[in-house]
Amino acid sequence: MGPSQSLTAEREEQDTDLDASCATTTATTSASAYTPYTRSVNIRSVANDVCVDSAIARSEQILATHAKAPANVQRGFINEVHHETSFNVNAIKQGASVRAQPVPGNAAADISIVDGTKTVAEVQTKSYKSGKALRVALNKPKYDGMQKVGNADVNARGVADRITAGGVSSDPLTLAEGNAATADPTVHFNKYRPNLVADSARAGVVGAGVGAAVGAAVAVGATLATKGRIDYEDAAVVGESAAVSAAAGGVGSLVGVATRSSPFGALAAGTVGVAYGVWKLRGRRAAMAEEAVKGTSSAVASLAAGAVTCVALGPLGWAAMPFVMGSSMLAGTRARVAAEAMVEVLVVRSLVARVFKRVLARARAEGAGHPHRLPPPPALMS
Repeated sequence: MGPSQSLTAEREEQDTDLDASCATTTATTSASAYTPYTRSVNIRSVANDVCVDSAIARSEQILATHAKAPANVQRGFINEVHHETSFNVNAIKQGASVRAQPVPGNAAADISIVDGTKTVAEVQTKSYKSGKALRVALNKPKYDGMQKVGNADVNARGVADRITAGGVSSDPLTLAEGNAATADPTVHFNKYRPNLVADSARAGVVGAGVGAAVGAAVAVGATLATKGRIDYEDAAVVGESAAVSAAAGGVGSLVGVATRSSPFGALAAGTVGVAYGVWKLRGRRAAMAEEAVKGTSSAVASLAAGAVTCVALGPLGWAAMPFVMGSSMLAGTRARVAAEAMVEVLVVRSLVARVFKRVLARARAEGAGHPHRLPPPPALMS
């Protein structure tokens, strides 16, 4: 191989290294961009489950306490729990601040609707088969000013089939549905649990979109910071970074919601980025090992840095970190030195990183006779 061919091959290897590093770093650091979304979905899911668990426990307690009561009385109690629970589940889904809660003691109202510490509505529910009996039961002075709620298939003037407050409504309940809920509260209320499959799929789509946007933005920012312009080859790298980040974002969001763990989702996204970067360098063991270490370090460092900044900036910290970490790592600014120092403290001293370090050292030793290897990063593995 002549000097010119050797130089061309070296440049091609360098370009491949840069492309792999760009795609891997943008994919792993963009993981924190969609963390606020997966985190909000997980928080809603947990709150939803708490509502359902509470409804089942209360219903079982009510039926045990009133085991000898007439069927319509038992149904009336379960109706209350149904309207309270369905209202709260819908409020959680809509992101509303209002909540329904039972009124203790012998107060006239069965349910109060609160927004923080403020009561915005009071509700009285009854369950009768006859519209006339329902109207008579609710037409009492002590219920004046309250929302009056009955079964959906029993009509009475001035009586609604649902609670409505703060832009949120409970779900109507027919007599037959009320009887079924009374017979088996667990089956009835379990219908209100979040759909994990649908939520995970939706999160995957959102994560892919966010990942693509952030991956492209970070790659563009890094290229402009380094070269001051974007040419045809750079556009291809930006597109590649966007595609890899989209895949990482989709996987990360899906895993984050499916496991109800945003950190697991971020690490899953990082794994996609690392796997792509290593695949890009296939056939060059030393470079593959280096990319695995750098990509893993970027993923963990981005996650840790996002957590730290989130304390100071709130959810905005998660969204800001991909641009800070990604651009600094790719552009080689002074912030990269600080980022790598953080990686040294948070990652390199851990057991996993020490294993990576040994693998990297062995791979470097094996590839020492090859002149076209890029020099190792000066701070990360020193």
